[in-house]
Amino acid sequence: FDEMLDHPFAPMVDLVERLHAGGTPLYLLSNAPGFLDAWLRGPARARHPFIGRFRDYVVSGNVKCWKPDAAIYKLVCKTGRFAPEAAVFIDDVLLNVHGARAIGMHVIHHRDAATTAAELRAMGLPA
Repeated sequence: FDEMLDHPFAPMVDLVERLHAGGTPLYLLSNAPGFLDAWLRGPARARHPFIGRFRDYVVSGNVKCWKPDAAIYKLVCKTGRFAPEAAVFIDDVLLNVHGARAIGMHVIHHRDAATTAAELRAMGLPA
């Protein structure tokens, strides 16, 4: 598992670092098996420092609901203590983007790092 996730995508790592440096609270929401949660909170933080820039993680296999179910978006809002309207959800799966928009989140359909960064800057974020 560590080998599979050993090579982060540099442009997205840079984006996470810029957002973090600019004071943007970051939360990771993933449709993944539950064991990813322990990996994110332990070995991933040591191997990939950018993982530690996220304040918390919501992993679908751990919480037993999955994107695009409204419950998982509400759970990440509850975890971070923010309203959906205060959040920007980024995902490369359009169905997940629609799910987040349906509960009131601002959304970005991720296609590439440069476009996502530009859309975040247009929203006034330090991307």
